[in-house]
Amino acid sequence: MIARAADWVEPSARRVRVPVRRLNTLERQRPELGMVMQRDLQRRRSNDGAEMKESGVDVVNLILAAFLLLTPWMFGFASDHVAAPNAWVSGIIIGAVAIAALTKFAAWEEWINLLLGVWVLISPWVLSFSAQTTARWAHVGIGLIVAGLAGLQLWFMHQTPQQRVGAQR
Repeated sequence: MIARAADWVEPSARRVRVPVRRLNTLERQRPELGMVMQRDLQRRRSNDGAEMKESGVDVVNLILAAFLLLTPWMFGFASDHVAAPNAWVSGIIIGAVAIAALTKFAAWEEWINLLLGVWVLISPWVLSFSAQTTARWAHVGIGLIVAGLAGLQLWFMHQTPQQRVGAQR
């Protein structure tokens, strides 16, 4: 018999799909396992909106990383021996962290994104290429966005539900 899409549920964070018929059999054999799966399924259903927002921010970070990686060629500072390598390395690292965050969310990824965003923001002055206007503004703009998104994510992560409701009023 072919299982329909409605016959499948996601019982765990590992996103392993188990047919409902098999889940019911598991519940009869080991009732405690069924309760754990049901709690996990309820938690995932309640967090779907938060997961979508987190993955949306990670996709934006991945796009910004690609943009930062390409800015030396797009804005003509690829021959600069300080600004271009900084853009390339920072873009690669931000992209790698975004890919890691897309595969499995962890709080440390937001802290790294915050640090990387601040680094990209201040690097024109630390590495002394602030005189190159296009390189400076590319770094400042992307750094502000990456650090700002990471800061917002961290702020939302550490707010309790009561604080969020009170902030909305």
